[in-house]
Amino acid sequence: MVALAGSPALSLDIDVEYLDLRPIRPPTIHVTLTGEIEEGDTQRIKAAISPYTVDNALFLFDSPGGSLMEGLEIGRFIQSLPYTTNSQVGTLEKPGAICASSCAYAFLGADYRYLSEGALIGVHKFYSDNAGLTGADALDLSQSLTALIAGFLLEARVSPTFLNDIVSASSDDMNWVSVDRLNEAHVLTQGIYSETVEYRNIDGRLVLSVEQIAEVGASKLLLTCGPRGIIGYSSLSEPEIVMLDTIQVVINEVIYDVLDPQLLNRDDRLLKSAFTLTPDSVRAMQAHSEIGVIATTPGGDVFFGVNGSVKDAKIAELAASCHTVAQTAAQPGMTRYSDTDIQGGDLTQKGIRGISLEECEQICISASDCTGVSYVTSKQWCWPKTSNGVVMPTPGVVTSLR
Repeated sequence: MVALAGSPALSLDIDVEYLDLRPIRPPTIHVTLTGEIEEGDTQRIKAAISPYTVDNALFLFDSPGGSLMEGLEIGRFIQSLPYTTNSQVGTLEKPGAICASSCAYAFLGADYRYLSEGALIGVHKFYSDNAGLTGADALDLSQSLTALIAGFLLEARVSPTFLNDIVSASSDDMNWVSVDRLNEAHVLTQGIYSETVEYRNIDGRLVLSVEQIAEVGASKLLLTCGPRGIIGYSSLSEPEIVMLDTIQVVINEVIYDVLDPQLLNRDDRLLKSAFTLTPDSVRAMQAHSEIGVIATTPGGDVFFGVNGSVKDAKIAELAASCHTVAQTAAQPGMTRYSDTDIQGGDLTQKGIRGISLEECEQICISASDCTGVSYVTSKQWCWPKTSNGVVMPTPGVVTSLR
């Protein structure tokens, strides 16, 4: 039931290539690992890469496996490295590479994990070749190693269900796992380290927070219901020296324009913006339970932002729950929205106190540069606005738009 060693093969060959392409990209190393994994290989890998000071490393695997404990040890060593790590099975030169048995655990140690077309990852049950073990001892060993593997999968951000794939193949067989299943279980990350989607209470407002940490940087998107639809606030890691053209959202591999995109700031190479989603994009969110946001440069040939789209049932839930409720008893040419405020874009420094909402609306209608008002009901406080404000749900405030 538990294999502590794999099938005979050549001992592990370790080849390290140092690449310094500054200023195009930081120094990196490519570590090619070929052959059977044996006890002591972790220390050999450590010694081979220790002379190099780099920002990231790529580990290329082509191995039938070998020692289970050493495979786990290599994986944990890669996890411990203080820089970004990538692992890959298969290259243009070796399209038929494999990473089987204990090699899979070494592969899982990297932050970002890839599989080239034609390459394979295989897993199976492990067994002990110690014929002296009693049935009870073998069972205890099997359970201990299963717990060890389950814990390692958790550390590697792999779905716990992948343990079923491991035990589904007998000790003398191999489960060559499909690419779809490897993606589903997060064995392959395709450039994405982690994604979280959760509801948060921000200043009394219910907001859906969508966060992604990827090889290209960290991206964050906040979504909340507004009077004209779903309002989005994004924070995107941006490359150095980049010109911005516009913000768009991506749903089911389709790019949608947004309404009223506003650049908030670009401090610390983080592009922060606000926008409103179009009705078409909201319907797509509800249908596909996903969303991404990108910023494009002039010409549209370069973009940065969320890697693909983040999928989660809460995204469709928000799209279904957000609806616009307009109050019709407004001055002609104005439409009211309850519990809504326009933050920023004030036409006056202190607002206008002691007037009715109807009088507030009439002031806006009379001013050519006024696009709406926010009215604090309890204080009879009128705030005429320009189009530069950001619409936010706010209890006790009525917004009226032209």
